[in-house]
Amino acid sequence: MGVSLTFNDIFTPSLCGTFFNLFFPSLIAGDIFRGIALRIKYNVALRRITASLIVDRTTGFIGLSLTAIVSFLIGLTENIVGTAIILPITLWSGLLLIFSVFLFSRRASKIILYFTNNFPGIKTKLERLYDVLHIFRESPKILLISVGISLPVQAFAIFSYYITALGLGIRPSLLGFFIIVPIISIISLIPITIAGLGSREGASVYFMGKTAIAKPVALGISLMNFVYWTLMGIIGGILYVMVYNRWLQRNKTA
Repeated sequence: MGVSLTFNDIFTPSLCGTFFNLFFPSLIAGDIFRGIALRIKYNVALRRITASLIVDRTTGFIGLSLTAIVSFLIGLTENIVGTAIILPITLWSGLLLIFSVFLFSRRASKIILYFTNNFPGIKTKLERLYDVLHIFRESPKILLISVGISLPVQAFAIFSYYITALGLGIRPSLLGFFIIVPIISIISLIPITIAGLGSREGASVYFMGKTAIAKPVALGISLMNFVYWTLMGIIGGILYVMVYNRWLQRNKTA
């Protein structure tokens, strides 16, 4: 979108954003903080920041879905998790496909805009947002690269769960974790509990049970990974209080 960013421009607000995610549902707070930080530093139009955040999350979700689907198909003959995983994978992938179509298709966007005819202010803002989103539609290479980057990111998260399981004295199927952890991650991102606490643990107990992991162990694996996430959030909070907050205030004043 014509904005040149350094690695630190993205890394620092993202790390600080993990702190705010500890107190709000899903990852919404971190995204909002990152958007505000970029807007203050670069004075980028709000619709451009919103579009980039939407595309960022969408490609991440696509990476999660692809990881789960491909892993499930590979392990289909071994029946690692049974058929219980088919419904959530199908439901999530279908919803993601529909959302992506309405996000990037000009024809589909006209349907959304049609329902805002009686709200000209909202319609104008949506039209401007869609204009920016269609930049990505016309540059599929950007979307493909973003999805490609999200795949190893999801793999690292899955290995975190797997290594934690090994640390607790069990040897689960790595392929099974590649199937179920993306689904657990998606459920934990649904904005119904603070930082996904509770929904993630319930999903972990249920789906890890499909790979013959005992409920107490599954709960322990999930809580340990929440501890890792919390520690990262604390580091982000310290960075925000000691450095980044002052930097933002100076730039805002300027």
